[in-house]
Amino acid sequence: MELEIRDFPRDEWNELVARFDGLSPIQTWEYAEAKRITGGWKVARAIFRNGDRIDGVAQCLLKRGLVRINRGPLCEDASLAAILTELKRYWAGNKKAFLLVAPVLADRARKDALLKATGFSSFSDRPSWSSAIIDLTGSEAAIRRELRQKWRNCLNRAEHAGLTCKFGNDEPLFAGFLSDYRRLLKEKRLRTGLTPEFLKVWQDLLPENSKLVVFEAIRGRERLGSILLAQYGRSVIYLCGAVSAAGKQINANYFLLWRAICEMKRSGRRAFDLGGMDEKLTPPGIFHFKAGLGGRPYQLVGEIEAHGRSLINSLIGLGLRIYAHANN
Repeated sequence: MELEIRDFPRDEWNELVARFDGLSPIQTWEYAEAKRITGGWKVARAIFRNGDRIDGVAQCLLKRGLVRINRGPLCEDASLAAILTELKRYWAGNKKAFLLVAPVLADRARKDALLKATGFSSFSDRPSWSSAIIDLTGSEAAIRRELRQKWRNCLNRAEHAGLTCKFGNDEPLFAGFLSDYRRLLKEKRLRTGLTPEFLKVWQDLLPENSKLVVFEAIRGRERLGSILLAQYGRSVIYLCGAVSAAGKQINANYFLLWRAICEMKRSGRRAFDLGGMDEKLTPPGIFHFKAGLGGRPYQLVGEIEAHGRSLINSLIGLGLRIYAHANN
């Protein structure tokens, strides 16, 4: 297994990551560039060769001795142990960095075997990424039948409340969403990595056919709020939303999410990720709202770490654990 790190043009990198299952927006070129511009991260993009064949890819974010690979590496399952071993050799061994990896892996037994085979260790016992996926390959009627009764009742009331929906990726719609979202973050005093500044830069970097999509609810001339989705491959993921109090009173949030599911299905997407749904970490109201859609839950195995012994790495690990604990 040979690791190669170099500058990859946007189209070449995005074509490479699209070859592998488990792709998320986090491993795309534009996402990392937005992180570089708004968060001060450096980016290293790696491919793993086995002869003439490329067995895997990994987009790494670097900052002050930390190397973070989130939702990667992307590879065939049989190559994962060898690729993790090579990442550890290069970053933790040669570069003396603190390597933190959140692999696309849901099998706990497989994780234990990988830790033993590669010398990585679990980073923390905090809950790992959990969400649910709605299969868009069936009919709209079949998807609607999977809705829980309470969710379906709320949607029915919203559909009879005279709401209309605008959707797209044009600048006025996106600016309206950012305005709603900034207000929500300020009112609720919420902290998130999906800041309005990051979303704006990310949107500007994305090509027209992959831009973030806004769905906006309107009644008469009143805007009731909007939600934002990211498109990648044949899938789509819910990123965030901001619906007004007036909108929630008439279930505009149900209306928006259902319209998004239907329109994304019509556009040819095959899977709709609800963008985070953890019984312990997600606020109860949001968790039950998403659970009501009847999606297929999944949970990844969490982060694993590898690093050499040094004061700097000890401080990095301590800081990461304090941050993780504070945000549980």
